[in-house]
Amino acid sequence: MSKAIVLDSHLKEKGSVELPKRYEGINSHNLYLYVKHYLSSARANTAKSKNRAEVSGGGRKPWAQKGGGRARAGSITSPVFVGGGVSHGATNNRNYNLKINKNKNA
Repeated sequence: MSKAIVLDSHLKEKGSVELPKRYEGINSHNLYLYVKHYLSSARANTAKSKNRAEVSGGGRKPWAQKGGGRARAGSITSPVFVGGGVSHGATNNRNYNLKINKNKNA
């Protein structure tokens, strides 16, 4: 029978556990893939930022198109303005799940 080292949350050795015979000779890389798959599946998808359509306000043009000497602007919700939306920001529709191939059975 083989032994496995048990670690606590601070990676300090807590003890060891006897493993059944069927776990002998496990490929360590495949075990790593399974642990990575498990941890990524448990990840919460909460990062979110507002784009220019989701920011409140911005119904009218901030200033006239011509004659002001400033660059043209259509809305204060533009990412160029302070308080405007975020361009290419985080969205909460990302999938963190990892696929494990059938031939990687540990």
